[in-house]
Amino acid sequence: MPVPLEWLLGRPALGLRLLAGSSAGIDVEWAHAIELVDPSPWLAGGELILTTGLRMPRSVAEQAAYVDRLVAHGAAGLAFGVGIRWAEVPRGVVDRCAAAGLALLEVPLPTPFIAITQAVAERLADERERALQRVVRLQQSLTRTTLREGMPGLVRALAKALDAAVVVVDDAGGLIARSPGANALVTPVRRAVSSKVHPARTLLLDVPDEPGLELHALAGRVRREGWLAVRGLDRSVPESRIVLNHAISVATLDLDEPTELEDARAELRAAALDLVLDSPGAAGVTGVLARVGFAPEEELVVLFVDGLAPSPGGDAVASVTTSSRPGSRGTSPEPSQVAAVSAWLAGIPHLAVRRDGGVVVAVPAKAADPAVDAVTRNLTGRFASGVVGVSAPVSPECAADALASACRAAGAARAAGSQVGRSQELALEGVLADPELRLRLGELTRPSLDRLIADPAATEQDLVRTLTAYLDHEGSWERASRALGVHRHTLRNRIAKVESLTGLSLDVPGNRLVLSLALATTGAPTPRHA
Repeated sequence: MPVPLEWLLGRPALGLRLLAGSSAGIDVEWAHAIELVDPSPWLAGGELILTTGLRMPRSVAEQAAYVDRLVAHGAAGLAFGVGIRWAEVPRGVVDRCAAAGLALLEVPLPTPFIAITQAVAERLADERERALQRVVRLQQSLTRTTLREGMPGLVRALAKALDAAVVVVDDAGGLIARSPGANALVTPVRRAVSSKVHPARTLLLDVPDEPGLELHALAGRVRREGWLAVRGLDRSVPESRIVLNHAISVATLDLDEPTELEDARAELRAAALDLVLDSPGAAGVTGVLARVGFAPEEELVVLFVDGLAPSPGGDAVASVTTSSRPGSRGTSPEPSQVAAVSAWLAGIPHLAVRRDGGVVVAVPAKAADPAVDAVTRNLTGRFASGVVGVSAPVSPECAADALASACRAAGAARAAGSQVGRSQELALEGVLADPELRLRLGELTRPSLDRLIADPAATEQDLVRTLTAYLDHEGSWERASRALGVHRHTLRNRIAKVESLTGLSLDVPGNRLVLSLALATTGAPTPRHA
């Protein structure tokens, strides 16, 4: 912070006297002794020029030109030392300073220039010390507020300290906190964050269509936790930048969690979902669900998230979470994808595990819509082939069937070119929604698949998936072979093997219906069209 000229004039020990111009509102960046007739090449602006006039011209016109050069280069003022060459300040200098509005000070002979320079230096040092103390107090205040009130308190305190609007969002653009009066900032921040994939290394996001908006990444140890946006920051105040940087660090620490804790939670969620899917009647399932936020006897919805390969040129998963770390615990063979989806569902009770080539998620039925919204918001623009299948609400005992429904819904969505598939919107799923009817149909139709599933060739030649694709594409050899990625002759040979093992001709519509129902009730991937 510069030194007010009035403060210098108020130092009795210096004995300075204002001869011309005004000292009001004049700030001095430095006091510099220089005896050149033209000191302008060495001026940066804001200096108080100290001179004894050793080389001052006698001509009034040249004296006026000297003053004009100081004014043109932004000098804060001129301090003229009398008693060495000039008994008093030259008349031409006084008149020109008065006309140009440049502050002119008379320095008495007993006052050395070094005393003026020291006074300015000491005042600058004091101001820096006070500014540093203010910054430290603000930093401490921001930290204490965050400990007491969390992110909303930090955002509110930061906005007050900077006199600016502040918003914090998660990495997908979901609102975490905003300062009072910052409502208008939320939409452009969300748009900037969610409009495209931002590499994990991005720390500051440029938003050219929003002047004055700064968007800072909150980069945690494992992934980017979100963004802190500020608009209206006074960039001329260096302390503001220090306070902002401190707030970014505090916000990151508040959102970030120890890697070991995240790993333990991920392992618990994966193990719990494995238990629900594989042993729904096991003792303790209800207790496990309760520990992760599911209410007793609450129905759940299963999501199947597929196609998490990033879009060309993108690093979508990397922008949410890093890859598997050496020594990382967890049951998933691809923990980065499970961690990514879990990050999208922050704040929503859920279980997640890697299965069937995708990520399986279970959420309370009442949280299904927010969960689907969060997943689709992150899939959009990041994963070109990303789809999510959504089951109907079921009891935990029926979670395995719900997963099969979600897988079928995801396949239906992909075939239809949609991002979301809901099992309740599939005709066959509607028929099978009744548990008793589903059980009875399974008892009646499942024997038709027994020989197919039991035969070693079924696994070797992928006959169940072949049958599913054939039925899904309504018996079209061309479309089914394309979906499977095999030649039509290969497909014909496999279907012939299916007919041989099941004893059912697929030319008969009734046989196709029986096999579709059998696939649906065994939990295997099932065609969309019965």
